Amino acid sequence: MVTPTPAVTPTPKPTPTSATNTGRNARDAQTGAMTPIDQSNKAEDLKATKDIRQRVMGDKALSLNAKNAKIITTETSVVLRGPVDSKADRDALNRYAKEYAGSRTVLDELEIETAKK
Repeated sequence: MVTPTPAVTPTPKPTPTSATNTGRNARDAQTGAMTPIDQSNKAEDLKATKDIRQRVMGDKALSLNAKNAKIITTETSVVLRGPVDSKADRDALNRYAKEYAGSRTVLDELEIETAKK
C-alpha cells in the first residue's frame, strides 16, 4: 500500500528590507562626510575607538541603534554618527567618547529617531 505524501507548501522568499541607515550611508558617501573608512590605523586611535565601543556595548540601557552608532577616531577627533533612539542614548555616547578622547575633539553627528516605522 502506498502512503500518500503530504502536500508541501513552499516557503515564500523573504522580501529584502533596508537597514535603518542605508539611506544615510548612501548620502554620506556622496557628501564626503567621515565614514568608518576614515578611521585612523594608529595604535592610539584604534585603542580609543575600541575603548569607547566597549563602554557602549557594556551599557545595557542603550538602544540597539546606539550600540550600532559609528565611532570614527582620527588624530584630532572622535566622530559619532548614526541614528539613536533618544537623547539619553546621544548623551551616553558623547559621555563615553569624551571619556576616552584625550585631546581629540568629539563631534556629535548622531541623529535622534523621531518615529519608528
